[in-house]
Amino acid sequence: MTKKTRTTEKTTKKKLFYSVKGNKNFDFETTKNYGKKVLTENLGIQKNEKVLIIADETTSLIGKAFLNAGKSLCKKTELIEMKSLP
Repeated sequence: MTKKTRTTEKTTKKKLFYSVKGNKNFDFETTKNYGKKVLTENLGIQKNEKVLIIADETTSLIGKAFLNAGKSLCKKTELIEMKSLP
């Protein structure tokens, strides 16, 4: 992998993580799929469990994608959005 490729990958991941509302580079479906994978494979969420997702203004879209992913995976999923810290 070349240095340019690594830089491009980092930039792409940054755009995804720090996207804000209206950002054309944000892919909701891809993030939702990542959310399903994180919830099931990394966190081991079961159908009978409840999930609480907390996001701030800068991670709002990611939080909503995880919310949608969680709704299909477990008993109850909620999202709390808070203001960003200064």
